[in-house]
Amino acid sequence: MKLQSLRLQNFKGIKDFTFSPAGKSVSVLGQNATGKSTLFDAYAWLLTAKDSLGQQAGNFELKTILDGEPMHSIEHCVEGVFEFDGGTMELKKVYAEKYTKKRGSASAELTGHVTDHYVDGVPKSQREFQDFIASITDDRTFKILSNIRHFNEVLAWQDRRGILLGVCGDVSDADVIASDTQLVKLPAIVGKKSIEDWRKVAAGDKARINKELTEIPARIDEATRSKADVGEFTKVGTEDEIKILQGELKAVQDEKRRTENGGEIAAKTKKLTEIEGQMQALANNEAQIVELVAAAQRKKIADQENIILTATNEKRGKELVLVSQPRAIEQHETELSRLRKRWSEVFHMQFEPHRENSPCPNCGALPENQIRTDSVKALEHFNEVKSRTLTENQEKGKALKAEVERLKAESAELEKSIAAASETIAKAQAEIDHLKATPLNVQTSSEALNARERLLAGKEILESAISELRLGSHDAVAELDAKIKDLEAQIEAKQGTMASIKANYQADARVRELTAQQKKLAAEYEQIEAGLFLTDLFVRAKVSMLTDRINSRFPTVRFKLFDVQINGAVTEMCEAMDGGGVPYRNLNEAARIASGCEIAEVLSEHCGVWLPRWIDGCESIINVPASKGQVIKLIVSVGHEQLTVVEE
Repeated sequence: MKLQSLRLQNFKGIKDFTFSPAGKSVSVLGQNATGKSTLFDAYAWLLTAKDSLGQQAGNFELKTILDGEPMHSIEHCVEGVFEFDGGTMELKKVYAEKYTKKRGSASAELTGHVTDHYVDGVPKSQREFQDFIASITDDRTFKILSNIRHFNEVLAWQDRRGILLGVCGDVSDADVIASDTQLVKLPAIVGKKSIEDWRKVAAGDKARINKELTEIPARIDEATRSKADVGEFTKVGTEDEIKILQGELKAVQDEKRRTENGGEIAAKTKKLTEIEGQMQALANNEAQIVELVAAAQRKKIADQENIILTATNEKRGKELVLVSQPRAIEQHETELSRLRKRWSEVFHMQFEPHRENSPCPNCGALPENQIRTDSVKALEHFNEVKSRTLTENQEKGKALKAEVERLKAESAELEKSIAAASETIAKAQAEIDHLKATPLNVQTSSEALNARERLLAGKEILESAISELRLGSHDAVAELDAKIKDLEAQIEAKQGTMASIKANYQADARVRELTAQQKKLAAEYEQIEAGLFLTDLFVRAKVSMLTDRINSRFPTVRFKLFDVQINGAVTEMCEAMDGGGVPYRNLNEAARIASGCEIAEVLSEHCGVWLPRWIDGCESIINVPASKGQVIKLIVSVGHEQLTVVEE
């Protein structure tokens, strides 16, 4: 679509003016406030009901202002003739005040405004007019293709990104995973979650696990310190001793009653037989102790085997991480080499001043002092861009160098950890071999010896008592009372020891539970670390692939679509840059115009639609990028007091 003519009547201070580019690319020259931007506003209002800045009619004044007040009772009209689809079409809008005479009033009052719409001279409703415009192109596309600043300066970054993805297509997760064999395991790790959601969950789990791992050693120490010192006493031995003592106590008590009641010889003889039976039971118990010692040795071997298994798993996990480090270091060092080369190139760049051969439109030649001023400004701009480029290059280099050093240090630590794990495995195996080669060393416990001695002593007492009874001795009762008191004291002491032993068993069980939990958490932590490494690799690969795909559609303009933080987090964005990576917001006016023209041209090619392209502020750029469509350049020119149209 090309603009043949545009007529303004009483529009923003222009009483009556016809702009006639005749479908060709033209330059509109004029001093400030001569109406260049007003032409663009009129064109935009005719097709979109907004001005060139996107403001609704109620937010910008399209009436002519006289003495600070808009003029009343006149119509404000914009009429455009366009070359379209092999023919011409005429669009027209008339904006007028609406007056209403209220009942009882002698004069009509201003109550609002009305806008009349026409297509090829035929009156249309607002909806019909908008539908007709929409049949050519939608409102957003019209703004993007007509106004080179709209894409970069008006649209939100989300909309810019959506348009670019519509042009170039997105990169699927499957394509990213297929680009690197290291990412094959990633789908199984993240499951049905998105990469970003999995990273959020992993970060929370990692913090939780790390907190628990930090607390477990203190809990183990607390449980260990709570154990009482019970010497060589064991649960089984102490229980047996208590039972023996209780049996002895009951026997002595029974013996006392029998002694007091007479007929003691037969009873004592029976008791003597029982003691002999207990001595046999004690011998059987010693055989059980031998088996317990053997079982303890088997448990020690199993514990060492568990140590070997844990160390082996830890070693394998760290070897897996270590093998990925050289590639990352090599990539960073390659980028460092490129940055050094780029720094040298920029550092040795020299300013090359030149003067334009085109004459001044006023006098035919540029004044000498203006030439010198422009050269100085150009040199200052050159030095500023060069300095900023060198600084950015150095900052990137420092960050990459620090990352290389960190990766090397991490690799060294991993190698130490792997060596330590290997040493642990060797020590544990050596301990297993030693245990298997060492014969069982079973010694009779002091408790068993004491019990045997007590039984022997009891046997001797019974035998002596029997002898005394037979001799008619009556001092046996007093001796039995003393024996009862001594046995009761021994039983009470053993019961206290048994309580401490049971408490120690509970503490040992708690330590084993915490140790198992610690191993499990450590394994989970390593799995999360491995997953985070793969998601970091995935994000960087996707950023690279998507950026390359979109940038390949543009000759010089580049887009930054992601911001990768130092901690690996990725933030979506969309900002245009020049070929040197300078963001659009930091470009000069000439570079912004060139960037906007290139983007509009690529989007026009994609849509298959070329609309008249308005470029305001063209005095800031020497060479405007060419276009297949019509280009209207608005140029501030001191020598033109009235609008002047020059055909390209």
